[in-house]
Amino acid sequence: MSKHKVVLTTQDREELAPLLNITKAERELMPKEILEKLELLAKEQEEGGYQDLEQIIEESLQIVESLEPNADASALYETHKRSQLKNYIWWRTHYQVFLARRKAQRARRKCHKKKK
Repeated sequence: MSKHKVVLTTQDREELAPLLNITKAERELMPKEILEKLELLAKEQEEGGYQDLEQIIEESLQIVESLEPNADASALYETHKRSQLKNYIWWRTHYQVFLARRKAQRARRKCHKKKK
């Protein structure tokens, strides 16, 4: 392998997926860079880790989006004092983080059970 780190993008995965079943002679004709990406894709598909990582990223983005202030925030400002509002926002944020960690822990345990 070369000295640089090979990184696969989603587009690379889509384009290289049909090429996984080509013959050894055809692989010898391919450029070295594409061959390295193809080998990395094959290794990822054997391990199955890419899908888990993609799912974790999607869930993380959803959590971040849920923490954005929404339309209910204006109602909170009208009904609560500043200190109460600060405590509520602190509690809500930490609760969301707690739920995210718990969900990630469940996913890790599920992954380890599948491997055994």
